[in-house]
Amino acid sequence: MPTIIRATLAAAMAVFAALSFCATLHARQTVQAAQADVYAVTRNGFKTRYWKNGREVREFRFDGFSVGRSCQSGGDTYRSTPFAEGSRLAIQKNDSTIHYLTDGARAAYANSVFISGADVYAGGEEKDQRGAWVATVWKNGTVLHRLTDGSKDAAANALFVSGGDVYAGGREGNSEGRGVATVWKNGAVLHRLTNGARYATVKSLFVSDGDVYAGGWEADRARNSFATVWKNGEVLHRLNQDGATKAVVHSLFVQGADVYAAGFEGTTGKKGSAMVWKNGVVLYRLCDSDFDADHLVFVK
Repeated sequence: MPTIIRATLAAAMAVFAALSFCATLHARQTVQAAQADVYAVTRNGFKTRYWKNGREVREFRFDGFSVGRSCQSGGDTYRSTPFAEGSRLAIQKNDSTIHYLTDGARAAYANSVFISGADVYAGGEEKDQRGAWVATVWKNGTVLHRLTDGSKDAAANALFVSGGDVYAGGREGNSEGRGVATVWKNGAVLHRLTNGARYATVKSLFVSDGDVYAGGWEADRARNSFATVWKNGEVLHRLNQDGATKAVVHSLFVQGADVYAAGFEGTTGKKGSAMVWKNGVVLYRLCDSDFDADHLVFVK
């Protein structure tokens, strides 16, 4: 066989092999992407339900994630106790108290619990001597950060710990009494997400590759609420655009370039559906829900 023909055939076979490898790699990546499952937990009152890819399933653990005032980690369940007049706010592990957050002298709430290694973080609000709510982060039962000075009511509703940094999300009131959605990092303001023209708050945080995502809601003067996802201080997604529905984000999860959100959307009052959105678009409408319910989403 002439040398030039052999060289041409060899080159063709090399191209074919490369194309085959690329096609195989692409197919594997496609299968891997398709195998990513979306899990959700909906908690409405005392009823908790579990979902996988939009279908209800049996109970599963959600280690490393929080639903409202509870969190699972390492096979254990952590939760904050509800406020009761004169009682000490506490963190419980498997229903046994491990940390007291307050002495019971003033009202306080822990709205979020987050576990990082052996450390237990809680975020919430405590009244000061003047009766103002002060946004507070506790670590292992001791105040880590007073996020606000008590000049306006404020609360921390969400926590995330990444690389030794402690992020908190919530709201701080302005001079007109409207909550301004705020993210703090290590006790200092990182982002003011809204300008105070309408009430807003953060309900969930997620940090991925240095990017800080926040989820929550804003309310207009007509009392319509808009579920919103922010990224690094800027609006990333408005999940209900037309104002015909009320909606809120309770949970965020980021995988690669995909941003998942779980929350609520309804048309009247506080009744509606538990939702999962992906990149700003409805992925699943799970079940009946209330605006004040707690929902979680994660992907694995």
